Amino acid sequence: MAKQTDLFADILQRYRAATGASVDALAEVLDGVRLERGGAKVYLPKVPPERTAESKARRLGAALAQGLPLADAFAAAGCSQPSGYRLLRRRNRR
Repeated sequence: MAKQTDLFADILQRYRAATGASVDALAEVLDGVRLERGGAKVYLPKVPPERTAESKARRLGAALAQGLPLADAFAAAGCSQPSGYRLLRRRNRR
């Protein structure tokens, strides 16, 4: 299978193959989404930004700066106790 460079072109191709129908209206909608999202290349991250280790480390640092106990700071950062301690060991925690 060849690597698709455009997500929307792949969606249109698969829809066209599955239904055999005209996809002009769908193509217009996808083009609008592409323009709103900022260009022809659409990047879909595997992990939402709020679930990355960097964002958890920032939230943990902010909770600790407020003076929360460790257990509460881990909960505020959205991580387990072992993950929280792992984040505390990282350098340049903000």
